[in-house]
Amino acid sequence: MKKAALLILLAFLVASAFAQTVSSSLEGTVADPAKAVVPAAPVTLTELNTGTVRNVVTDASGMFRFLNLTPGAYTVTVHVSGFKSLEQNNITLAAQETRDVGTLTLQLGNTTDRISVIAEATPVQTSSSEKSQMVDGHQLNDITLKGRDLFGYMRLIPGVIDTANRDVTSPNGFGNITINGNTSAKNFTVDGITDVDTGSNGTIHFEPNIDAIQELKVLTSNYQAEFGRNSGGQITVITKSGPRIFTARRRGTIGTKASMPISGRTIATG
Repeated sequence: MKKAALLILLAFLVASAFAQTVSSSLEGTVADPAKAVVPAAPVTLTELNTGTVRNVVTDASGMFRFLNLTPGAYTVTVHVSGFKSLEQNNITLAAQETRDVGTLTLQLGNTTDRISVIAEATPVQTSSSEKSQMVDGHQLNDITLKGRDLFGYMRLIPGVIDTANRDVTSPNGFGNITINGNTSAKNFTVDGITDVDTGSNGTIHFEPNIDAIQELKVLTSNYQAEFGRNSGGQITVITKSGPRIFTARRRGTIGTKASMPISGRTIATG
């Protein structure tokens, strides 16, 4: 009996782990000054908030792709022998977004030389046909809303109608949202996990606090197959994650500091 209960608990934990995946991605192409693609070029992706580093190499067509990324700001760096190092900074990636940084053109020179490029503040979406709108953390903090109900901010998004009285938060307030004329077939996720009561499909289990939200995004149409549970619109919320934290080295300790990722953070230990 205990073994059966343990197996059920293990299966539940594994399913929860998969459900928490927020599948954003970033892609691009590496080319030389003659616009010819550069295969097998090492590409490094660094998340600015946590310091997480990922590495890939370009394929035969010069393309690279980073999958299963969390929302945040990133830097892409390309190091190829015989060319100057190329760094593209401040690439902002939203939740469930496929971001194409375009063609990164290398310049002849030493790898010790570096060319830094600032990413566009309002990039054009070319990697996905989805229609979506986002309310970022700055808007959530700057706009005063009675009741501090996150669904009240949905009125800022074109195609969304909200008929609820948002004096206080309520699990039933989700049903008052209409996306492009559809009032029922909606889904609401928090950090990639469905938060809708599957028995009623009209209420939610809980509503995150406004101060804990990094971004609120609504996918209205043409979104990818991974969002196939509901056809009337996808409302996604991403909560804030912790930054890199460096602890002071204790006196009398000899050694080199090392960074260790713990629960989305990078803790420096000495």
